[in-house]
Amino acid sequence: MAGLIIAAVFGFFAFGIGGIWLAIIAFRESAGQGVLCLLVPFYALYYAITRWAEAKKPFVISLIGLILFIGGLVPHSMQFKSEAEPVIAGFMEAGAAGDVDQQYSYWHRRAGSKEELAEFLDDNRTSFSEYKDMSTSSWSVETEAGITEGYVTGSIIYTDGTRCPFEAWLIKENDVWKLTRFEFGTSAEEAAPASTTERQSPYTAEELRQIEEHEFLETYSEMRDYIQHVHTLALELQGFSWHQFADVGWYEVDKYGVQKWTLLQEVLPSAGTVQPLATDCDQCLALATEVWSENPYKEPQTPVQEMERLTIPEWRQLCGELQTSLAGIKVGVENFKADTESLFSQVEAVLSTERAGIKEKYLENFQIKSAEYTDLLDEVIDNLQQAEQLASRLRDWQFGSLTIDEG
Repeated sequence: MAGLIIAAVFGFFAFGIGGIWLAIIAFRESAGQGVLCLLVPFYALYYAITRWAEAKKPFVISLIGLILFIGGLVPHSMQFKSEAEPVIAGFMEAGAAGDVDQQYSYWHRRAGSKEELAEFLDDNRTSFSEYKDMSTSSWSVETEAGITEGYVTGSIIYTDGTRCPFEAWLIKENDVWKLTRFEFGTSAEEAAPASTTERQSPYTAEELRQIEEHEFLETYSEMRDYIQHVHTLALELQGFSWHQFADVGWYEVDKYGVQKWTLLQEVLPSAGTVQPLATDCDQCLALATEVWSENPYKEPQTPVQEMERLTIPEWRQLCGELQTSLAGIKVGVENFKADTESLFSQVEAVLSTERAGIKEKYLENFQIKSAEYTDLLDEVIDNLQQAEQLASRLRDWQFGSLTIDEG
């Protein structure tokens, strides 16, 4: 991670140097050109392209700097998000359970003592109660003087479907993120009683709906991306080549006592073996498209669409069908992987006992190729699992900003 930060810093300076160099070239032509290059980035790009012979070097330096800067910051920021979310979720779960000791494990000493945390928990009991989930909407992280701190905003999701904005400040110490400050969208004094379903928020109803819809879209898009990636992997498995073993084979005796020649390529997984996986993915993508087109946030445009509109329970059932399909495909791939690994072990055993020259020529290459094939299957299983979890989350989605009858 330190390497990424160094790359980002180096990229920032390279981008600045390239930009200044380009501006100097422009100023030599005229003051107006120089000012435009400094103040209008798109004009600087236009200037560099139209004066390519002179501007090539500074433009390339700026471009490399920009790539390094973005390439260094984005992974760093995404890693912070993935590390901060479990801290905030754990803090909320402990607060919902009233477990101050567990909650304090997420609390940095700078934020206060355990007694002060207990007081904060007591004052905000309503905001912790009935906690179900959380989602992040923005995050940032920066390191200064060797101290890494982060900031996160998002929504707390409650069991009744309502949401409350939050802000969290964190600090990284000994590679562990801890909270230095945490605020709900409303103060403890303004929070509604636990028995009510309305929680005060600084956002209007329309803004809350937009936030909710955005989170829904992100969840759906992420699920679809996982399914699409499985489809891509299925095509890669279909095109997987064992051509380097085309002339490898052995004699074996069948159940009738007849000796026959068996080619290695004939027993290894073929394109036809994984064709059903690609077909299943196509069906899941079609089902995912239906989940999106029928989602309750979509307003019907005609009376016919209003009449044909799915109720929320019917839409949840559609999500459940998608989840079940993904789970079934995952089980099928897991079974196929187990059978394939068993086959690979048998082939390795045969190659290990073959006549001189066969083992040395083919065994190591086969181990490498079979490992590549198994890795692809592992990636398929992982993506299916992620997609299944997101389909489950969509099925249980709480449409807090909608007034549609669940029946």
